[in-house]
Amino acid sequence: MPRAVTTFGPHGRQPLADFIARDRWTYVLLGDELGVSERHVRNTVNGWTRPNAILRERLPELFEVPLSGLFTESAIAEAFATRPKRTASAS
Repeated sequence: MPRAVTTFGPHGRQPLADFIARDRWTYVLLGDELGVSERHVRNTVNGWTRPNAILRERLPELFEVPLSGLFTESAIAEAFATRPKRTASAS
């Protein structure tokens, strides 16, 4: 069976991936520990999204590494922004 191909987003693979592997975390366990979805952890590691406030605050404490050691400059240049909620419009 062929393996899944991992593609990386505009921010590229994040150094956080090495720390996750080193300490034998999974995206699911890390998400549960931090109170975020596994999907957000995975997308952040693979460079598809920027880390949210929880990841920015808790990961440096957890891995004892500064934020700049966990993420590339482009990933932390701006704050994580959620998409605005859609509102129903009257037709």
